[in-house]
Amino acid sequence: MLFAIAYDIADDQRRNRDARILADYGNRAHESVFEIILDGGARYDSLHARLENAIDPTADSIRLYRLCRACERSRAWLGLGARAEMKPCL
Repeated sequence: MLFAIAYDIADDQRRNRDARILADYGNRAHESVFEIILDGGARYDSLHARLENAIDPTADSIRLYRLCRACERSRAWLGLGARAEMKPCL
């Protein structure tokens, strides 16, 4: 299942760490957005736990949006940026 994950992290060090965590699972689609394929089970739980431990919940925000198959097929791109090739997560 495809997830779009967006973040707003206040601190540079935490932001870089969170981006590295997300890169372990998928592709950067935009400066603060990743597209990640997860099975919704153990890999999702692993990513969720890693991110939860890496943020300051009083200052940071991470949103995980699950996209259905129809939504995944209907993705569109405008403007700059290459279409990221989806790689399987760890």
